Amino acid sequence: MMVFILFTIWALGLFVLFTDPKRTSIRWACATAFVGAGGFISGVIDETIMPYFADYLAAKPGTTNTLILASRISSFICQAGLPYTFLMFAVHSAEFLSRRVKLTIQYAALLMPLGMLWITPVYPELLFNYWIMVAWVIPFFLFSCTLLVVQYMREKDPLVKKNSFFTNVLIIVPLFFVFIFIYIMRIQNDYEAWRYNMLVVTIQFILIVAISLKYGFLGVRLRVEKKRLDSTLRALTSGAQIINHTIKNEAGKISLYADRIETYADETNQPSLKEDALVLMQ
Repeated sequence: MMVFILFTIWALGLFVLFTDPKRTSIRWACATAFVGAGGFISGVIDETIMPYFADYLAAKPGTTNTLILASRISSFICQAGLPYTFLMFAVHSAEFLSRRVKLTIQYAALLMPLGMLWITPVYPELLFNYWIMVAWVIPFFLFSCTLLVVQYMREKDPLVKKNSFFTNVLIIVPLFFVFIFIYIMRIQNDYEAWRYNMLVVTIQFILIVAISLKYGFLGVRLRVEKKRLDSTLRALTSGAQIINHTIKNEAGKISLYADRIETYADETNQPSLKEDALVLMQ
């Protein structure tokens, strides 16, 4: 089941990236999915790979230690990185913020996960201080949600606003539960609540696929409409090129016959006819 959820998150991340890979906010949304998958990578290593290859690993302590280290690093990246990547998605989605402000927030906010790396033992046991985590993770989450809601409220285009509404619902609500299960429950000494995130991710993925087909998610529906518009523009351009080519052919004929008329006017000494030919030439 955990392997299935891991591939689901990766598929969701690629699905998001597909919408518009050139947009910074989309790339951060994809990063949020892949960083969030770090927790499930850790779970797959601890509960699937290591038990399945237990006999082999018993004779390979070096490989075992490498897998344990990979598990701890993946878990750290998920827990310390997820609030940051979500904040970056919200910051770069907020069109009302200047580029300078966005970059300032981007580099200033990075101090928190780096600080956790400095004070957190990672190997052989990952030992977060969850009271410190909650002290900055919750403000990150609330500030991110505020930016997304304000951006939604400021949007004037009805179609884009509807798309933004469903995007916010499909991102904010699942992450609300994810943050509770990862951080809040652990300050209550419940270290198994994170498993509920498998259900959260499954429901989120189903809803994203279903809603994106009808209303749009992160611009997916708008992207389809843009492709239709691009197709129409290509057809118009092709038609214009055909008309342009035809006009050039006819203009060439006019020029040829005007030149012949001018020559005939010179040969027959007809000044008025030559003037007519020059008008055609011009």
